[in-house]
Amino acid sequence: MDATLAHRERDARTDRLLRDCLLLGTPERRPSARIRLEQAIGKDLARLLVMSLTARSNPR
Repeated sequence: MDATLAHRERDARTDRLLRDCLLLGTPERRPSARIRLEQAIGKDLARLLVMSLTARSNPR
């Protein structure tokens, strides 16, 4: 493959990744992970899930 062509393809992939990241918005503009989880699965289930995962990561 020609080096110039490889460089252009790499630039195109990098540009695509940057566009996709920008579509997600900046952290200041989107709701917190907790809020998004609650919106996706409900407040009660989100609380249980987080508690369960926290308990597994902190063995007694």
